[in-house]
Amino acid sequence: MYFDDYPMFSPEKTAPETDALVSDFLDLLGWRHDRTGPKGKPFSPSFDVLGMTMDLAGLRQAGSVTLKNKEGRVEKIASKVAQVQHTGNLNLAEAQEIHGLLNFATGYFAGRSLKYCCFKVFSLVDKGNSDVKQLRDWCEEVLVLLKSIQPRTIPLSINTRTVLVFTDGSWEGGVGGLGAVLLDESSGSRVVVQDKVQENLLKGIVGDQLICQIELLAMVLVRWQWKTELHNRRVLLFVDNNSARGGTVKGRSNSSSMDDLVKAFYSIEVHLPSFWWTQRVPSKSNPAVPADEPSRMAGSCNPLGSAFCARIPMSRSRGKLAHPGLQQ
Repeated sequence: MYFDDYPMFSPEKTAPETDALVSDFLDLLGWRHDRTGPKGKPFSPSFDVLGMTMDLAGLRQAGSVTLKNKEGRVEKIASKVAQVQHTGNLNLAEAQEIHGLLNFATGYFAGRSLKYCCFKVFSLVDKGNSDVKQLRDWCEEVLVLLKSIQPRTIPLSINTRTVLVFTDGSWEGGVGGLGAVLLDESSGSRVVVQDKVQENLLKGIVGDQLICQIELLAMVLVRWQWKTELHNRRVLLFVDNNSARGGTVKGRSNSSSMDDLVKAFYSIEVHLPSFWWTQRVPSKSNPAVPADEPSRMAGSCNPLGSAFCARIPMSRSRGKLAHPGLQQ
């Protein structure tokens, strides 16, 4: 049996004694292990665990823990991506290597904004008819994101109560509807939002069935609408469309329009990450007011007594979302 990356925590003054005590205990069990020395590392405020570096230096003063990519990883990725950008060519071996490095850097705490770039890399492999401009644009995007990613600082006083989000989209009679219900377990606030999809957003999308794009758009708008309020919060996002959920879970979609929406969904993680989880649930099985009603402009009947927004506030001119916020 083999164990690896098993961290221990100890007050600074008792660290040497704890180190020796644990080694003696493992010796009694007959377990081979690396003692503190050439291989075994002593207790330290900053250490590597599970592919990341955990820094406890701010635990006493700021009351926070910092997680970041291991030293040199981001620089190594940037160097290889810059080389691909320079040559304008990406073969399968290079794509596999870059994907592997990106995959380590897109962990739950390390920088999920890179997930979209991570899973897009194989679609850019040179197969005799590659688009050099598209490849170089992707390289530029990765390099910008790598510069933007900052260590993840998590305060010990973080609000651990969950925000439940139910989203839904509708496509009936050539009209797209958006709806969402947000329930904050911490403050007890409840918000219902609804709106119609702008016609200009539907132009250029091929096919008569746009429900997958509309369902995903509802998820993206909620993430942007309350990005400040949901920062560092636990968010359980329910959606009743497998394609929309699958795109956010995998980090990409075979549909170009949904791929753009997935990219927008992950871009929020650069500066305002949250602890979110996406789950599939049929509208009829929603445990609270289903978002199915607001998406059909029928959300004014609200048995939960929620704060009701007739539409999702959005600046049409600049394309930026407003932030009315949940009650804190």
